[in-house]
Parts: sequence; C-alpha cells; structure tokens
Amino acid sequence: MTTAMGGGFGLPHATIPKLTKPCFLLARSLQGIDCEAVDGKLVNLFFLILTPPDQTQLHLQTLATVAKFFNRRGIKSKLLQAAGIPEILALLQTP
Repeated sequence: MTTAMGGGFGLPHATIPKLTKPCFLLARSLQGIDCEAVDGKLVNLFFLILTPPDQTQLHLQTLATVAKFFNRRGIKSKLLQAAGIPEILALLQTP
C-alpha cells in the first residue's frame, strides 16, 4: 500500500522496534519520484515519521498534524521553491 497521499506529497510512517525516540525527516525531490500515488502524480515532498512501538498515540497525533500542515494552501509549492534549509525551516515553523 502506498503512502503517497496525492498532490505530490508522501507520508511514509512506521513503528520501529528498539527505536528509543521518534525520528522525522523531510525530503524533497525536484524531479519527483513515482510512488504509485492515488492521483498518479510524482511525489516531490516526503515527510517520514518513525516512532517506537510503545508511542502509538504520538505516532497518530504526528500523522494528523503533518497531514493538516501539508494540506495548507500553497505550502507544498513554497517548500519546493525554497532556496535552502533556512527557508525550509522557516516555512515549517510558520503557524
């Protein structure tokens, strides 16, 4: 099953045994990657969520928060157009 949500966004997530704290990663691919998205589009932005198996509530809350954030109007294109890491971090911290 794909975690490519459509609109050029992928939200892979997993619980990992022996992981002691959550890990998150934002990655972008300007050319896009075929991940068999529900809309057939290439994925340009990925937000990876990894959590320990005993942190199910945090895992679900993080999924909901990230999905809501990336559904904001224009955020995906702003992240793709960002010139570098400082600009990306500023966008991620925007309320």
